[in-house]
Amino acid sequence: MTLINYYKQLIYLIPISLVISNFATNLIFILCSILFLVDTFRYKLFNYYKINFVYIFLTFFVLINISALLSQNILSFKYSIGFLRYGLFTILIFYILDNDKNFIKNFSYILLATVIFIIADAIIQKTFGKNIFSIRLQSYTTELEYVTGLFGEEKKLGSYLARVFPLIVIGGIIFLKKNKNELFFLPEILLIIIGIIIIFTTERVALFIYLSIFLVILVKSKILFKNKILWYLLTIVSFSTIFFLNPEIYLKYKSVIYQSGIIHPGFAEHNPTIVKGGYDTGQIYYFSKFYSDQIINSYNIFKENIFFGIGPKNYSNVLNNAWHPHNYYAQILSELGIFSFILFLFIFLFLFFKFIKIFFFKKLSSEAEEIKFIFITFFMLTLLPIPNGDFFNSWLSSIQFLSLGFYLYYEK
Repeated sequence: MTLINYYKQLIYLIPISLVISNFATNLIFILCSILFLVDTFRYKLFNYYKINFVYIFLTFFVLINISALLSQNILSFKYSIGFLRYGLFTILIFYILDNDKNFIKNFSYILLATVIFIIADAIIQKTFGKNIFSIRLQSYTTELEYVTGLFGEEKKLGSYLARVFPLIVIGGIIFLKKNKNELFFLPEILLIIIGIIIIFTTERVALFIYLSIFLVILVKSKILFKNKILWYLLTIVSFSTIFFLNPEIYLKYKSVIYQSGIIHPGFAEHNPTIVKGGYDTGQIYYFSKFYSDQIINSYNIFKENIFFGIGPKNYSNVLNNAWHPHNYYAQILSELGIFSFILFLFIFLFLFFKFIKIFFFKKLSSEAEEIKFIFITFFMLTLLPIPNGDFFNSWLSSIQFLSLGFYLYYEK
């Protein structure tokens, strides 16, 4: 029995640590990665490194460290060298799934239990104004209230549910296999309830990711949502009812159209020449003026540092109006340079065309193919050129590389 059988138990805590402590999540990733690197040499596990993911990851790792080396900020190495833990952790997940057939079931049930608890807590917060820990609903300056649940003041509940959604689906499929004749519809109900909770978080990117994956499952899956017409109708009625009963939330999601300048919300009553909310007429923005400004700023930085950028996490050192450009492509272009950008773009295009090929031209004939396609959809969506978080954000990276480990297992 290898030591991996002991420290892999820490991975079961990740669904919970992602909610309660980013420090704990980072600690789990770092400890498991270091111990797995040691065990790689002790037990000669080199075959697990002979895959395309490792070659691509190492290329990117070298590029970001060159960028850090050429930057004027030594703290960049904190992010460039620290990035190695994600690659090692991904291979560790792949190894565990390949050697422990009970791990995926155990992990899925822990994740499902965590998600159900989070959802119940969010429903309590929405219904009574505060959750079981007396954390109150958060609100915008417009007094529109939104649900954050156990995340408190951090607006991350929707992102958490949307980004672990592929892993939740795996749990749902395992549940169906174990309960073929009883409670057979519960996974589908849970997936719809997750969408309703995300709506109440008012997190637009999270809702977009969720809806895209949900529709892919609804259209392509032969395991989930077998009665397609029934589930189509139930989904449409459920979401439409939520927006109809909560028009202020509907307007919040609709506001992205106003902010982009595609349409404007009408003129102010006190002055028919002024657009409501201070939007400019005749201006089209990349999602909003703020996001457009960050794209322009990133491009200007890139022109001065074409090949290797200004170094990881140095955007805020050059500009003081944002911590990062809120766009992966803009951040990579400005901080890491053209070579990293080309590699990143190649990965996205590979996933995009693979998604198109499978969605339109291929039937999914097995459980593994369905799960693999859900992960392809998820990764493609997270790499779309839409507003994102910080590329080097450890919370986001932890979820994405954890999911990547599962994908490698189903891809083998």
